[in-house]
Amino acid sequence: MSQNEDYILFLTKWYPNYEDPQLGVFVQKHAKLLSSRHRVVLIYLCPIWKDSKPKVEFQQKGNLEEYIVYYRSFKGLMKLFNPYMYYKFQKEVYLSLDGKVKHCFVNIGAKTGFLAYYHLRKKAIQYSLIEHWSGFVNGKFRAKSGYKKRFYKKLARNARSVFAVSDFLRSGMQKELNLKEIKIVPNLIEAKSSPEKSNEKRILVVGDLVDEIKNISGILQAFKSFSEVHPAYKLIVVGGGDSEAELKKLSSELKLDSKVDFKGRMGNSATQEEMIRCSFLVSNSNFETFGMVIAEALLAGKPVVSTKSGGPEEFLNEENSLLIDTNNQDQLLQAMMEMERRLDDFDAKKISRSIQEKYDRDKILNIFESEITSA
Repeated sequence: MSQNEDYILFLTKWYPNYEDPQLGVFVQKHAKLLSSRHRVVLIYLCPIWKDSKPKVEFQQKGNLEEYIVYYRSFKGLMKLFNPYMYYKFQKEVYLSLDGKVKHCFVNIGAKTGFLAYYHLRKKAIQYSLIEHWSGFVNGKFRAKSGYKKRFYKKLARNARSVFAVSDFLRSGMQKELNLKEIKIVPNLIEAKSSPEKSNEKRILVVGDLVDEIKNISGILQAFKSFSEVHPAYKLIVVGGGDSEAELKKLSSELKLDSKVDFKGRMGNSATQEEMIRCSFLVSNSNFETFGMVIAEALLAGKPVVSTKSGGPEEFLNEENSLLIDTNNQDQLLQAMMEMERRLDDFDAKKISRSIQEKYDRDKILNIFESEITSA
């Protein structure tokens, strides 16, 4: 495809990067899906750079062109200049591109939408807003400054369409934004191989190690009691985050060092390999706007122990999971014990088939296509 071809522009707040290869992988999957039919250009600004001089990393994967700008954000009083710098870098990359934008998808507002709102809109280029953020269901959006909330609402009101990745998130957004029409575009779920049961005794946990959201400390405490009855099991924890040191310390205090394996952050492919090897997956989150990891485990044919955390309840049922209340240690332990007893009752192929049918690749692609062609 010629670089002068018109293209679809993706702007995103989260995206896989050298420090966190799992961050925003769902955005990458959407972009790759759309690139099966279109030239797609993605711009991501990653504020983890140590050098004062930013670095632009470019990769081309078929019809998907990724521009990752690594930069160092300002601290202290200079933080006031961060929004300007963000917009400046977005615009510089955009102006360097050949071809014209057919449509823009803004993933996770609000500053992500600066280029779309302040520049593309003035050139009559339409944009759509796709939201994944749990802040609309856990009170964090409400706690934002008045300026940030006002800009987000303007960004949403001027979008051609606003999308959420689940009914749960849509309800929260409707309440916070006072928007009646919010559409659904689910995440794309992919598996590495055909579903099958594993003979290994491994319980898998995947997610950002931010305990106030994921409550992984609760899993460690439940696993302590679980492993006393089932000593052959190991707990595999994939992910990194602010609570990592604290969780490793708790694991040592519980004398679980030989039974808990903290793998750190892993890419999507390696994470799926862990799913193939596990007996079942546990999610103890307080909030999940979709539950990508849970859905991927199901596609791999693995049953799940999960809290009623919002998004995942749209595809979890008694044939693929055991559901428990949030922040309920007793229920978590009992569900893990019951899952171990009932593993043979779960049909791996049936579990996988149900999630495939619900989140069909072509259905998701058609949602994007409809947004582009009617723009």
